Amino acid sequence: MAKKSAIIGEYVVTVEDNKSVSVARIYKSTMAALKEVAALKGIEVPESWNTQHLGRQLLKLFCDGATEGIIGEYKIQREENNRINVERTYSNTMAALREIASKVDGYEVNEDSNTQNNGSKLVDLINEDKVKLSKSKKATEETPAEEVVPAEPVKKFYGKADEKVHKGAYFQEGLAYVKIDGKYGYIDEEGNIVIELKFDNAKSFEDGLAQVLLDHKWGLIDILGNYVVEPKYNSIGDFKNGVAYVKRDDRYGFIDKEGNTLLEPVLDWFHCDFEDGVSRVTAGGKYGLLNDAYKMILEPKYEKIESFYSGLAAVELDGKWGYTDMAGNIVIEPKFDEARPFYETKGGKAEIMLDGKYGYINIDGSYALEPKYDEIGVSTSDVAIVVLDGKYGLIDKAFNVIVEPVFDKIEDFRFGPAEAKFEGKWGLIDETGKFVVEPKFDAIDCDTAKIDGKWGFVDRETYNFIIEPKFEEVKCWFDDKENIGMAKVDDKWGYIDRTGNFVIEPKFDDVEKFRDGVASVEVNGKRGLIDKIGNFIVEPIYDVVCTQISDDRRGVQLNGLWGFVDGEGNLVIEPKYCEIYDFENGVCRVVEDEDSWDSFYIDVDGNETDEPEED
Repeated sequence: MAKKSAIIGEYVVTVEDNKSVSVARIYKSTMAALKEVAALKGIEVPESWNTQHLGRQLLKLFCDGATEGIIGEYKIQREENNRINVERTYSNTMAALREIASKVDGYEVNEDSNTQNNGSKLVDLINEDKVKLSKSKKATEETPAEEVVPAEPVKKFYGKADEKVHKGAYFQEGLAYVKIDGKYGYIDEEGNIVIELKFDNAKSFEDGLAQVLLDHKWGLIDILGNYVVEPKYNSIGDFKNGVAYVKRDDRYGFIDKEGNTLLEPVLDWFHCDFEDGVSRVTAGGKYGLLNDAYKMILEPKYEKIESFYSGLAAVELDGKWGYTDMAGNIVIEPKFDEARPFYETKGGKAEIMLDGKYGYINIDGSYALEPKYDEIGVSTSDVAIVVLDGKYGLIDKAFNVIVEPVFDKIEDFRFGPAEAKFEGKWGLIDETGKFVVEPKFDAIDCDTAKIDGKWGFVDRETYNFIIEPKFEEVKCWFDDKENIGMAKVDDKWGYIDRTGNFVIEPKFDDVEKFRDGVASVEVNGKRGLIDKIGNFIVEPIYDVVCTQISDDRRGVQLNGLWGFVDGEGNLVIEPKYCEIYDFENGVCRVVEDEDSWDSFYIDVDGNETDEPEED
């Protein structure tokens, strides 16, 4: 089956060639996504923080300040213009499909079927235009509770309520919470107090229950104000399928809507969604398994439990790895140094390490490939690369040896023949291990090759030189848009055409690729911009010069601070900002104090101006 995918709302569902299904979510509300990540990590978000500040802080705290990082299931990216993008790739695909089903008309998850069938069905329905986002559910998501206007008969009551609540309270199931003199209670739609004002905090009713806070503890009441759950928890989660988590003394448990305790708060952590009826949990720093009846089926005694694949999950006990099934039975005893999942892409086999050597096992624990290799590469074709004693070889998908480890190095077969090094020289081999380009190069890099210490450009099919090897270094082959390459001679960089002749003489210490007709170059440790004939648009006096221009302004950095030049390279706004964003419609957001991260807006002349109105 060929790979297929579909998009509905914020979700991208993909069915791979091997029938495996993945779900990603690209958030339209970046702030909402970032707040999900912050909540996951226990980070409180001040109201003054904007999207850029929160994204930057998360990358700083959990990704060493990188411009791109992974936090749990979330990928956060900060672009050159400092805009933040968030994408979530779900580790529990079935849970993601259930989430989509809750927002989509015309699609329901078949709980008796597997992930692959459910995902494939959804993609087909989307592509056939047989499903659509639910208008009612979408409206609920896009209309925050605080924006709901109170019913006309009770507006007079809100003059009595504390300011904090009177704009936010709204009616749910005929009742709204209010706060007077520091205490919360509930009123009906006529403005009558029907549940006494005695709580320290309160939330709206949902399915006949509301959370209330008393003496720093949360409980649940019904619409008559009777306790269903006495206030005794530090927090109570939302009900899903009739069950909510509760937290007490930093431990989690579960209750149902009748207030029955399904599991006392003993867990340090639990997986938010059940994978085919099983959830990974921790207690006392150890992992166990909980079923969807909230019974412990594998007591928390393991150092780690991974996700389930092909019905099995890898578990670690006393530093050794084995496998458990979904009933909590250990089916392969922990004896391996490492254990990977039973991926379907690996033919339902799992990679393991024993005594420092890698191999593969079958689902019954028998060896599909004896553990004898120092490394087994990820296969992107019909073969995989193996390493033994510093030498590289090939095996097929049935783990038969194609070529014994005799090569100095083998690269990936992703784009056809693989680059391979043999007896110190590079060539190309096919998947049988035979050379299709003889090993004669000192190095190969994409469309370039090195021989006798010099670099040239080669034809990717034949690997014959189309520009003779005469350069000390080269960067990137030509693209159809710019049609200019980069090459170095006599320790200086310049730009060449497709015949290998310099169109911009080699006189720079460093160069970058042309973008939109300009390129960043370095001279004596400073950066400037040149056009396609080598004339300076921006003189090389800055530490960084942005190639992108908007509203006739480019960002430049000097001594760690940012300013702007115009299209002719004239400095129009002095470098004094620690962070800048793109100009848009004549307005740009800037940050002057990195510690406080307070931001304001300037116009194209650098004058402070009002924040632009959103469309």
